[in-house]
Amino acid sequence: MLLGDDFAGSATKAGFDAERLRRLHRFLIDCTDTLGCAGVSALIECSDHLAYRSVMGMSSLELKRPMAEDTLFRIYSMSKPITSVAALALFEEGKFHLTDPVRSFLPEIGAMQVYQGESDGQIHLAPQSPDMTIADLLGHTSGLIYGSDEDNPVDRMWADARLFRRDGVLADVLTRLAELPLRFQPGTQFEYSISHDVLGALLERVENKPLSQILSERIFDPLGMTSTGFEVPLEKLDKLSTLYGPKGDRTLQVLDPPDAGSRWAAPVSLLAGGEGLVSSMNDLHRFVSMLYGRGTFSGTKIISRKSAELMTANRLDKAQRAALWMAGYGFGLGVGVLLDPAANANLGSPGEFTWAGSASTFFWVDPKEELFAILLMQQEPSGSHTMARSFKALMYQALI
Repeated sequence: MLLGDDFAGSATKAGFDAERLRRLHRFLIDCTDTLGCAGVSALIECSDHLAYRSVMGMSSLELKRPMAEDTLFRIYSMSKPITSVAALALFEEGKFHLTDPVRSFLPEIGAMQVYQGESDGQIHLAPQSPDMTIADLLGHTSGLIYGSDEDNPVDRMWADARLFRRDGVLADVLTRLAELPLRFQPGTQFEYSISHDVLGALLERVENKPLSQILSERIFDPLGMTSTGFEVPLEKLDKLSTLYGPKGDRTLQVLDPPDAGSRWAAPVSLLAGGEGLVSSMNDLHRFVSMLYGRGTFSGTKIISRKSAELMTANRLDKAQRAALWMAGYGFGLGVGVLLDPAANANLGSPGEFTWAGSASTFFWVDPKEELFAILLMQQEPSGSHTMARSFKALMYQALI
């Protein structure tokens, strides 16, 4: 644990009631002791002061390895905001407009037609109208999907295509993608999807560089994010946490061990901009601080204030928001945006923005309260528990 000698003083200086903030700390202790969570790393910063920082439990129960400040986490979909920031940085240099058709950079996408229904065992298709845009990729209104609905014929086709094989490459993904139909006409609906993976391929075409190099040059190196990337070198596998899943009776089963057989062990060929990154609390602290700083961290500008505002503004209408599983939220360019805390039935502020990864990694930024928070675990799926909602409620109830 890293509460510090003057926890009460630090909490008060950051605008928190120290005794109320201890409720959150006790909750996290209970999670690692009795609630079936192996380990947790958590951080809260408010009004430019560190209010809370703790590391507890184990990064690997089997190896008896404690969670540490430099533990590496599979952040899955928390890769999406990072890829979004890289796209906005290129947009600011005039490399493209967000309204540009994706087919202008990835002609393969232009071959994709749109599902129009099914009759007599035949799937009916129509051309894209309008064309998918870069903004559609950033906001998941592209018509692309993940292919997780077994009852939908389009989803079954996507599932059978196995687009993101562990040993694949983005060029191969695009070739097979072109043979699949979009679920809906671009811009008309919201569906969480592989859009950011396709966005990563688009950035590679624009820059003629691997996505790993683009992210390093645009984000990781300027911010000093030394532990973030698409793969974990063999000599650093002892920093990678074990990935767990629920087994029942509050016990856990290993889904991905921190060894050479891990999907994230170097070398990794598929650089997936929507799900592929591994990172640490220290690195994510820098990235989320940059988002909180509206594109700037410690004097280093990654994107402009106006681009950060655009990224975190809701772009979904009421009908489109119905497809977003987060009640009270809309969606911007790679992040969810809280519009109605009452509809969400939890503590928060309008304008808060957030995103998460399926292995239980989360961040929140609340410009109104001048705070941000990060919660990191390695338990998949994140929907198998309510840790994030509890953490958020216990954080807000402690504000003075």
